[in-house]
Amino acid sequence: VAHLKAKMPNAEIIPCETPEIAVKDADIVCTVTSTKGDAPFLKGEWLKEGAHVNAVGACSGAAREIETSVVQRCKVYYDWEEATMRDAGDLIIPMNKGEVRKEDFLGEVGKVMLDQLEGRMNAQEITLFETIGISVEDIAAAYQIYEKAKAQNLGVWLEI
Repeated sequence: VAHLKAKMPNAEIIPCETPEIAVKDADIVCTVTSTKGDAPFLKGEWLKEGAHVNAVGACSGAAREIETSVVQRCKVYYDWEEATMRDAGDLIIPMNKGEVRKEDFLGEVGKVMLDQLEGRMNAQEITLFETIGISVEDIAAAYQIYEKAKAQNLGVWLEI
């Protein structure tokens, strides 16, 4: 926390004693751990209505950060189907256990950005983006967000 506060003095950084405290009131939750095994820590019951989860850190078919209850509560999007079904343990492990089905997932997030797939339909839906790291999609999404924010004069420039 001290390191981040020194790097970003204008950002509000709040230390939390548990993952539950950190996410229970969050609009956006990003799991960016280096977990190597089937030891998920994010629970579905911790997520408030309307939250969005970016599951970023577990990038192997045998690793995961989020419990099955998260997948079951969320509208699930992923980056690239072929890679996701090979490397996204957050989805593969519960699928192999019969707790969710591939048909429960909505599809590639790029199709949402191209208006080929519906995104969030109401403010109560909880959404999940399971990513294994398709960099071109990250760049395209970041550019689209940047352009929209710039057009609306939104955001804060942070020097990192």
